[in-house]
Amino acid sequence: MYGRIFMAALLEQAARHETPRLPTWLSPTQVRFIPVSNDHVAFCDNLVETLADSGI
Repeated sequence: MYGRIFMAALLEQAARHETPRLPTWLSPTQVRFIPVSNDHVAFCDNLVETLADSGI
């Protein structure tokens, strides 16, 4: 029962933001890069490393 109340409160609070968003811990995948061709794979890999170095 308390879990449902917590989720309801969390969703209500998220809906009040200008852009509704849930806490990051509810979404295991925060960022996903999808290269549109093989030419972009190296660029995406570089972005992944940059984010990892930043602690994201």
